[in-house]
Amino acid sequence: MGKVVYGFPAVGKTTLYKKYGDEKNLFLDLESSDYHYVLSEKEKKLLVEERKGTKKKINPNWPENYFKAIVENLNLFKFVFVSHDGIDLCKKYNIPYWRIFPDYDCKEEYIERMKFRKNSSAFINKLEKNFESYVKESYQDKFCEKKFVLHKGEYIEDVFYREGII
Repeated sequence: MGKVVYGFPAVGKTTLYKKYGDEKNLFLDLESSDYHYVLSEKEKKLLVEERKGTKKKINPNWPENYFKAIVENLNLFKFVFVSHDGIDLCKKYNIPYWRIFPDYDCKEEYIERMKFRKNSSAFINKLEKNFESYVKESYQDKFCEKKFVLHKGEYIEDVFYREGII
């Protein structure tokens, strides 16, 4: 059975998935917006990061459809990357997970990463406003099995490299 991993926004989940995802079903980046919203044809053509922070219609099957996808994919992949909604579901259903997040001094770096990957200004502003509280929540999470703190210049790939996984 695989492991659920919550990676803070802009830690490099999608990049890692694209680099190693097909290797022995190692990683899956399970983007929650694909389950959370009913997307128009126009929205489907946008990059995932461009869709973040925009108004969309909620999928009536949310969040059960996302939870079902998480559980199904734990049988197929060693590591399933989930959104914050994913770890909320893991807490609710007592599924262990890892948490990978930046340290407090990485705020400006993460804002720049989000701008580079073309996140919406609404998403960037929300993260900028709440960065410290999000990091604090990560440090204080008593439910996660393992916590990994990223320092300046580090990405999620560095964690999996240090852990001997890649």
